[in-house]
Amino acid sequence: VTENPTASSVTIGSVTLIAHSLWVCAAGGASADIAAAIWSKKAPGCDYNGATSVTVYDTSYNVPQPQYTVKYQAAASTPIKFAVSVANNIYLPAGAVANIKAAIVSAFNGGDGGTVARIGSAIYASRFYQPILALAGPGTAISILSLKLGISTATLDSVTMGIDQKPTISASDITVTLV
Repeated sequence: VTENPTASSVTIGSVTLIAHSLWVCAAGGASADIAAAIWSKKAPGCDYNGATSVTVYDTSYNVPQPQYTVKYQAAASTPIKFAVSVANNIYLPAGAVANIKAAIVSAFNGGDGGTVARIGSAIYASRFYQPILALAGPGTAISILSLKLGISTATLDSVTMGIDQKPTISASDITVTLV
């Protein structure tokens, strides 16, 4: 990004900022708490960007307290879809389809100790191989033929979330096909 001191705005990724401003994207939390936190940390004279507006009162004054409109962006929940193909053979553990879905959901949320999918992050399909393969026990095996993910359809090896997108997951967005 190149700064131009005379410009009235600048675009970073998909976000356009007005001059001398800040942009905050938040996922979760009460609007009043988010706005109060932003207001307490921002520099004097700094403007705001975002689609969510909240009135914050300066409680360091007696009544009537000055009020300020704080803006921020609420992260857009973005469902991530998965398509997994697994070899259907005699070594496949019982309940494999449901367990594969549960393993993906858990890993997505960091339940396996790995990286949690989050705002602005890259999510790699290969991140989910180990949690699925770990489902096999003595005398069983899982052979992954393909594992893809995506936002509208699961056809990619990786997805990079925007700085205004919060990745979400649901077992209903995971398709497991036994081939």
